[in-house]
Amino acid sequence: LIDKLRTTQRQADELLATAETPSSTEITQPPATKNNDPKTNSTRPIPKLPTFDGDILQFKAFWDQFNAAVHRRDDLEDVTKFVHLRSCLAGAALHAISGVTTAAENYPAVVQLLHDRFYRVS
Repeated sequence: LIDKLRTTQRQADELLATAETPSSTEITQPPATKNNDPKTNSTRPIPKLPTFDGDILQFKAFWDQFNAAVHRRDDLEDVTKFVHLRSCLAGAALHAISGVTTAAENYPAVVQLLHDRFYRVS
C-alpha cells in the first residue's frame, strides 16, 4: 500500500511539474496592461444636466451645473466635454455653435463664445 501511495505521489508530482512548464507549442498571452491615463479611465458618472436654450437669464445656472459636472473635470478629454456641452444645448444656444466642428481644439472657443453671447451678471 505504501509503495502504491509513493507511486501515485510521484506521478502526481510529475503531472504538476509538466503542468507548470508551458510547452513550446502553447501560445502565451502577454499580461494585460492597465491603462493608467486618467482621461481614458473616467469612472465617475456625469449627472443629468439641464438643457440651455439661449435664455440669458438661465445661462449662469446652466453654466454653474455644467462647470461642476463636466468642465472642471481633469479626467475628461476636451472633445468629450464638447460632446456633453452640445448635448445640453437647444434653440439659440445650439444655433450659435452649429457651424463649429466637434473637436477638442474647438472646445475652449465654444465655451468662450457661449459666455460672450449669453452670460449676463444678474
